[in-house]
Order: sequence, then C-alpha cells, then structure tokens
Amino acid sequence: MYKILLFWLPLLAIFASWELVLFQPTSILYWLGICLLSSAVFAWYISRGETQVVRATIDRFSFAVLSVGVFWWLLWIDYKVIKYVFPVIIFALLVYFVFDLRNSEGEVSPRMRLAIFFGGTFFWATISFGLITVLGWQLWHALGLFVISFALLSYSATELLTGASIQHTKAWLVLVLFSAEIFSVIVWLPFTETTLALILTIISLFAYDMLKYFVQPELIRRKIIVKKILVYSVFLIFILASTPWY
Repeated sequence: MYKILLFWLPLLAIFASWELVLFQPTSILYWLGICLLSSAVFAWYISRGETQVVRATIDRFSFAVLSVGVFWWLLWIDYKVIKYVFPVIIFALLVYFVFDLRNSEGEVSPRMRLAIFFGGTFFWATISFGLITVLGWQLWHALGLFVISFALLSYSATELLTGASIQHTKAWLVLVLFSAEIFSVIVWLPFTETTLALILTIISLFAYDMLKYFVQPELIRRKIIVKKILVYSVFLIFILASTPWY
C-alpha cells in the first residue's frame, strides 16, 4: 500500500502544481514549492534502490529539472482555454514512461532516462530561447542556463552508452559542447522559440544516436542509419515547412 502512495501521491501533486500555476499564477512560489517537493519525493522513490550514489543523485536532480522545466514552460503558453490541456497531455506521457517503475526495486529504467533527457531538452531549450526572444536576455546568459540544464539531463543518458568510465565523460562533454554550439547557431533563425527548441531537440537526438554508433561500432547497420537520417530529415523539413518565416 505504501508503494502505491509513494508512487501516485507525489506524481499527482506534480500534476496539480502544473495545473494550479495556470489557474492562479499569483501564487507561483507556492506551486513551485509543491512541484519541487513532490518531484524530490517521487525521484527518490523511483531511484531508491540505486547503489551508486552519484548516479542516483543525478537521476533525482534530472527528474526535478524536468518537472521544473515543464512548470516554467507552461507559463509561456498564451492560449486561454487550451493551455489547461497541456499539463494533462504531459502528465499522461509521464505516467506512460514511469508506470513500469511503480513496483520496481527502485532503479530508473533506460527508457525513463532517455525520456527525461529529451523531454527536458525540449522544455529547457524553449525556455532559454524564450528568454532571448521575449524577455531580451543576452545570448550568453540564456546559453549558460541551457548548458547547465542540458549537462545535467544528458549525464545519465550518455552513461547508458559507455557505463561509468572516462569514455563516458568524453562522450558527455562532446554532446554538451555540440548542443551548445547548435544552440548558438540556430538562435539566429527567424523562428519561434518552440520551433527552435524542436530543431535543437531533434539535432541532439541525432547526435546522441551517432555518438552511440561511434562508441559501440558493433551496432552499426547501414540500413538502420539511413532510416534514422531519413526520419530526422523528415521531422526537420516538417518543422521548417510548417513554421512561417518572419
């Protein structure tokens, strides 16, 4: 019974904080506190069985960063009614990725780590681009925020490729520096922050896949790589074609 409570109560509290900040943004600090506390409890529960302290700590911080990223991202939505639907969709996706962890021994699954990584990358990229285009932040301020969040989110994901080793550190640094460079380049494109974040997320996903094949060359299959390149290209073309230039 306590496992059910520790799994569902903080998860529902996170969802409630996302919805309530839209209903009553004047109490943002209160809802943010609930979001952080609930995220900490839930992240502890799904990683309680992890024996490596560093990995467990990063998994917990990564989930909290994802939750806060969603919380902040929701504040950028201007739609009057439909904005209340977004937390429901995100919560449903979150439940989909964590549902198999409800009765686990407390180790975050690789699928969950990747979901946190790429989901968090999109939300924090959107926020960072928005700080430049909407609030007028300087590029290096927003870039610093993105790099910090991306570095934390990508650490566990890159560890899936190599395990805890010097090679992991090298792969992680390459991915972080590459994404920072892409951020600095595409920020000048005449698109909305959401479009820029989607482009950055897709390119980061492509870079992660290429890094995986570089680290594990035995996984290389020509047909698979060609298919992935085609899929990423189609996504990018769709995004560019559906976004007006201004």
